[in-house]
Amino acid sequence: MKKIIVLAAALAMVGGVVMADLTIGGRVDTRMFNGDEGSFSQVDTRLQMNWQIDEYTQADVRMRWDVGDEKPDGVGATGPADTLGAGGGNFRLDHAHATVDLGGFLGTKEDMGLGIIFNAGYNLAEAKNNIEIDTYGWGGFEMSDWAMVGMQLHLDLMGMANVWTAVGMKAVHWEGETDAAGNDEVGFPVFLGVDGSQDLGFATLGYEAVLHLLEADDDDYELGLGFSLTSIEVAPDISLSTAVALTLFEDDADTDTIHKFTLGVHYADMVDTYMVLGGDEDEFLGAMGISTAVKLNDMVSAVVGIGLGLDDDVYEETFDSFDVSVNLNLAAMTLRVGYFWQEEDNGIGNTVVGDEFVPTDGLGSGIYVRARVNL
Repeated sequence: MKKIIVLAAALAMVGGVVMADLTIGGRVDTRMFNGDEGSFSQVDTRLQMNWQIDEYTQADVRMRWDVGDEKPDGVGATGPADTLGAGGGNFRLDHAHATVDLGGFLGTKEDMGLGIIFNAGYNLAEAKNNIEIDTYGWGGFEMSDWAMVGMQLHLDLMGMANVWTAVGMKAVHWEGETDAAGNDEVGFPVFLGVDGSQDLGFATLGYEAVLHLLEADDDDYELGLGFSLTSIEVAPDISLSTAVALTLFEDDADTDTIHKFTLGVHYADMVDTYMVLGGDEDEFLGAMGISTAVKLNDMVSAVVGIGLGLDDDVYEETFDSFDVSVNLNLAAMTLRVGYFWQEEDNGIGNTVVGDEFVPTDGLGSGIYVRARVNL
């Protein structure tokens, strides 16, 4: 029943815009990993359809098909089964959005510099992470996302700041079901956020604050605060960037924190080097990540990353993980070939280095290949 509701809404959306401008695109993403503890493979295919209904309204529908050793999302709290019912499946509706440019329609964008965007549909809410500046995504927030039916309101304040809010609704809200603990009343999780940037002359200031009100209890939340300075010119062709990210978790009166500091050094458009320091309330400096990305030309680049575990209670060895790869950009196709190593006794989830190209699900060290083709 839950799937039918969302699919019917998507079909109604499609039926109402058959005469509108339609564009179709997508991508095919293939990952393969041959590790000393086994192998991993996955093909992720996405088909995106965009309709421009009128000057101020558009609709987007994306279908996703995953085939491989890893089942996407599973049945966890953020997976499609949580919203659309049991089963989930490898073939699914990934998102369906209707977007209205209220600022353009009401004239506030042109007259007052106030843009107003309203979104409604499936898979809208996420913790934005705009100030992240490092190669591997080490330095951002540690907040959880959720995918569900919801609404989002986004305000653009004269191009200097964005204010946005999103509320999510699960199937339990529609059918009167209980949650996993048997509770009749299930809260509505909410995201509230503000982000933006400002040119300071000597650098560009970025800022971001995100509040995630958890559904389980009104007193529980996740809070992310971040600042960055980028494009700091220190010499000809040499610039610096830096960022600080703080995540706070409040759960059952217990407050935990994770903090990260990033420093980047950039030479022209050829070399980017980053150092990320991370810790929490127990260990101020628990881990370090160092990476260097070198752009040889418009087609070829290379990336090297090293993870150091500084917290003896978490990491068995200081030298925790290592990643090196060569990347090829061939028109609509990108190819990445690399080798990933991790300390055998570090435990799952403690690896410092690791990004979307490398699975860290206990397969150990090995060679990986990723190819992405844009349709």
